[in-house]
Amino acid sequence: MPTANDTTAPAKPAGAGPQLKLLVDKRSRRVLYAKARKDAVDFLIGLLHADADVSLEEFGDSLCPPIPCAGELLTLPDSNFAVVTDRPLLYVQVTRLRCGGFVLSTQICHNLVDAAGITQFLQAVGELAEGAERPAAREPLDTRHPPRSAYDHPEYEPASDEASDKLRLGDELVHRRFLFGPDDVTALRDQLPTRLGPDEWN
Repeated sequence: MPTANDTTAPAKPAGAGPQLKLLVDKRSRRVLYAKARKDAVDFLIGLLHADADVSLEEFGDSLCPPIPCAGELLTLPDSNFAVVTDRPLLYVQVTRLRCGGFVLSTQICHNLVDAAGITQFLQAVGELAEGAERPAAREPLDTRHPPRSAYDHPEYEPASDEASDKLRLGDELVHRRFLFGPDDVTALRDQLPTRLGPDEWN
C-alpha cells in the first residue's frame, strides 16, 4: 500500500468517496489513530434504531434461534450476502422494547472479522457505554524475538515402544517428519492409474 510517509497511510474504500486516515505503527502493525468523516463512518457501519410494541417476556423463556420477528430486529437491505463491496462492514440495529429493555442486533462481514473479533468489539462498546474512558483491550499479539516454542510438542518426539505396541502389535514403527512439496505431489499424482481423471484426485 502506498504511504504518505513512514507512519501514515491514507485508506480509501474501493470505488467510494469517503476518505479515511490511519496512523499505523509499522513495527507492531497496530492502528494508533484513525480519523474519518461522518460519511466514511456511515459507509463502514450501518446503524438503525427502532421501537417495538412488545416486551421481553413476549419472546418467551428461551431466547435462542429461531427467534420470533428476527427480520424486524435486524432489518437489512435487499442484497446478495455474498457481495462484500459497496455495503457496510457492520450492521447494527438497536430496538427499544415496550418494557424499557432493548435488543442489540448485529451482522458482520465475515470476510473481515470472526466471532471472537466481534465479541471483543461488542465488549468494548459495552464498556464505553458504561462510562469507561477507554475499553480494556488486551495487549496486541506479537511474535517472539527470537522465535521459540512456548509449549511441549510431544507429537514431534519419537514414539515409545509402548505406544508402538498399542498402535500395531508386532509391527516396528518408524517416526519421521517430512514435508510434501509441489514436486512430491506431482510425483504421487503421476503414479495414479490413468483411469482416474483430475476430478477423482483433487
